[in-house]
This record gives sequence, structure tokens and C-alpha cells, in this order.
Amino acid sequence: MLSTEKECIEYIHSAGRFGKKAGLCNIKALLNTLGNPHRGLRCIHVAGTNGKGSVSCMLMNILKESGYKVGMNTSPYIEVFNERLTINGVNIPADKLVRYTNMVADAIAKLNNVHPIEFEIITAIGFLYFKEENCDYCVIECGIGGLLDSTNVIENPELCVITRLGFDHTEILGDTMEDIALQKAGIIKKGSVAVVSSETEDYLFDVMQNYAREQDGEIYRATSDYCIKNTALDHTDITVDGMDLSLNLLGSFQASNASLAVSCAKRLGIDDNAIKKGIENTRWKCRFERVRERVIIDGAHNLCGVAEFCKSVDMYIPPKGRVIVTGMLNDKDFTSCAKSLSHLEGTFIITDVPSARQTDSVYERILEFIPDALYEPDYKKAIDKAIALSGEDGFVCTAGSLYLAGALRTYLS
Repeated sequence: MLSTEKECIEYIHSAGRFGKKAGLCNIKALLNTLGNPHRGLRCIHVAGTNGKGSVSCMLMNILKESGYKVGMNTSPYIEVFNERLTINGVNIPADKLVRYTNMVADAIAKLNNVHPIEFEIITAIGFLYFKEENCDYCVIECGIGGLLDSTNVIENPELCVITRLGFDHTEILGDTMEDIALQKAGIIKKGSVAVVSSETEDYLFDVMQNYAREQDGEIYRATSDYCIKNTALDHTDITVDGMDLSLNLLGSFQASNASLAVSCAKRLGIDDNAIKKGIENTRWKCRFERVRERVIIDGAHNLCGVAEFCKSVDMYIPPKGRVIVTGMLNDKDFTSCAKSLSHLEGTFIITDVPSARQTDSVYERILEFIPDALYEPDYKKAIDKAIALSGEDGFVCTAGSLYLAGALRTYLS
């Protein structure tokens, strides 16, 4: 019997050491033992490489403004574990986490030779929580990919959403964009409707459209009728489909994310007033987030994300006094990311990521592209040094890993 929130989180994390991913077999067996709580839920299933969290949060807020009770399952968490499961934007309470983790642990004990991994356990907890709390809608974000992701037990999605595509997790999803597109399209079920980012290239849209047709499903591009009207460090004014919107999320990429969220909301029949309020009320941690007057934190950790980060830095931040802090995990394409970052004007500080996946420093390899970069392995000292170097009028911008972004956010808060 798990008694405390801390014990539950330790139990969930321990599955990463002892569990074994086996397609969808584990999660199906586990959910079956729990009475298949995912069945009957009205799920909006979100896949993609970049923008999943922002689009999911926008959709949650739009539905909330329409008067619905909305569960949301996202990953990874930034500062506290409970962020992964929310209802109407409120983290799962400790007592609920204890209750549902024990239910899942009891179910696992009854399984024969089935060892669910951490993400499968969290997925099961989320379905139990949303079911018993009678959520009207559930926004469910894929962990990795789509076709074989633990969340892909959803049988009749209310809507499938596919955000921008890019190279990431190629060791699992394949090393071509066509492979990755096919994996993401795997969330499309028989007779379901999918909406994909307007930025989806034609050849990738064709891959996903062919898959949708095989499922007798429908697939649509989000509206491309959007533009940024005004940028400031406290909001971004955009127009989507003739609708004026005020975004409290910074970043060049958020206009595209908003266009996808708006297209999805209209497909669900949500009125314009709720869409406007939902978009305006959306906040999302560590996505080009201004955490202090002159400090921006971004969790960009793949080439697509880093390219958007660079575009956003040049859009919002003047070059004078600009300091860039970055740290990357060894299993990411840090070479391409460093090459992209090197085009930014400013002083660079490289730091280590506070994660068990940081097995050795990537500083020397990044140095090849950013030869003048400084190195401070301790992320706290690195951000302190960056703030000092930026002076009274400069800005600090960070990117490279969500683990680093979360740690920096907590430290600066």
C-alpha cells in the first residue's frame, strides 16, 4: 500500500528501471484489469513533434471557457510531477494521485508476466482519474510517436490533432520524415477526423492522408490564414481566420499553434467568444516564457524547436547585451542544434543538463560551432553568470532541454 504522494511518484519512476515496453500489449492488459476506464471518454488525441503541449493547453482552455470539465494528460512535467494530469488546468491533488496509483499498482500485481513502463502507468492513472471525475472532454498528448504510443489505446477519438513534424526520437520513429509522419498518423482511427498543422509539407500530408483513407477517416489542414500583427514582451497580437486574438504566449511558433487550436475548436463546434477567451487565458511553462523582466526560458530541444527559438529571439530580443544559455542531452541532435544556435548574435554560455541522461558534457562538441562560448557546468552558476553579463539593458535567453528549462525556472522562481 502506497501511503504518500512521494511514495507514489517513486513507485511510478521505478517502472522505468524494471518495466519493458511491448507495443500496446502492456497498457491494454493493464487497462483491461482496471475495467477499461478509457472507454467512453471523449478524447482529443494530440500527436506531433513540436507544439503538442501548447496546442493541448489552448484546446483545454477553449473547452473550459465553453463550460466543459476538461482533463489533460501531458508530458513531460516541468517543475512538479502532478502537472502531467490536470482537470481544468488544476494539477491532480496528492490524495487523488495516491488513490489511483494504488489502484494501478494493485492491477499490475494481478498481471502475469506483464511489466508496464512509467508512461503506461501514468496513462492508466490519467484515464482512471478523468473517468471517475466525469470529465466532459480529455485532451490526451502522445509521449513519443503515435502508432505505438501508450495513449493509442483510444478507440474512438473525438478528434485527432497532429502538430508540426520534425526529426526527434529517430531511433524509435525512423530516420526519414515519411516514417515519422506515418507514426504520428497512427493515432487516426477508423472513421475518425484529424486536423494537422498548416505547416505540414505536401508530401507528409500525403503520407498521413493515405493512412487516414485506409482507416476510412478524414484529414484536414488547419487554416493557413493567420498572421502576427504585433509583438511585445508581454503578449502577441495575431489574426486567425479573420479573428483577432491576443496571445499571452510568446514565440514566433505560437501563431501557427493557435491556428491549429482554432481550427480544431471550430471543428468541435465551439463558438468564437470561447475560442478568444481560451486562447487569451492560455499559459504554458518554458515555451519562450518570460520568467523575469529580462530572462526568457525555452525548452527547445530538437532542430525544429531550436530553429523556432532562434527566430523568436531575433523577433523579440534586441542583440545588445544578449546572452544565450544552452545545455543539451547526449541523445539529442545537439550538433545540428548548435549549428542553428551559432547564427544568433550574442554571448553564449554552455551548461550541463541536470538529468541522469546527461552522461557526459557536450561542451567540446558544441564548441566546434560556437568557438567563443563559455562553459559553466553548474546550471545555477551559469544563469547567474548570464544575468550578470547581460547588464541592466540586456536579455538572457535559454534553450536546449526541457529538463534544463524546468530546473532554471524553479531556481529563478
